Amino acid sequence: MVIGYLVLFMLMMWLGQSVCQYCIKSQRQTLAYLWMMLVLIIQGVIIYIFVEQLVLDVNNILQSFYHEN
Repeated sequence: MVIGYLVLFMLMMWLGQSVCQYCIKSQRQTLAYLWMMLVLIIQGVIIYIFVEQLVLDVNNILQSFYHEN
């Protein structure tokens, strides 16, 4: 699951860079800025979901060692 989040994050980085380079070459700087904003928002959501899943997994591991009766 962790690998999936990392691959998705890297894919978004690559996609954002390639589209922005195309937009800048074709003199569409406003579109490039909007695209980068969208990519950064999507990456933020990916990081948020990744950290949330990581916290749940660590919590489950710790509960197996420190369970209360």
